[in-house]
Formats: sequence, structure tokens, C-alpha cells
Amino acid sequence: VGNFGSQDHVEFTALGRGVNLAKRLEEACPPGAVLVTEAVALPLEGRFRFGDVQARRFKGFGEEVRVCVVDGPAGG
Repeated sequence: VGNFGSQDHVEFTALGRGVNLAKRLEEACPPGAVLVTEAVALPLEGRFRFGDVQARRFKGFGEEVRVCVVDGPAGG
């Protein structure tokens, strides 16, 4: 994350693996849903309900990424 450009034109840009994965998750997400990685879902168990974890392949990632859909708040 940082400023890129010259003195006359500056853009604030984020780069890297996490940003790439966020973009891929957004593209793969069903309309109206939230798709998260298992690493995000695990610490939120008990606060939210999640769909089944699925292994998915995304462009730019050699390994499968384990993802699930957020079904809503826990108890709701």
C-alpha cells in the first residue's frame, strides 16, 4: 500500500497477494453474498454461520484456496 506517481499526479494503490485474492473472491462471489476464505471464517465461528467449505482454484494462485459463503449472523 502506498503512493504511486509523480509530484503532479499521485495515486494511492494496494498491491500483493491479499489484494489479488480479494479481487478473485469478489469475482467468484454469488450476487448478494459474501465469500470468504476459511482463514477468515475460522476465527468468526460462533458469531456468523457459514456454508460448506469448498476448495477453489483462482487465477494467480498455484494452490487451491478454501472458501465458504457467509450465511448470516449466528443465531439469526
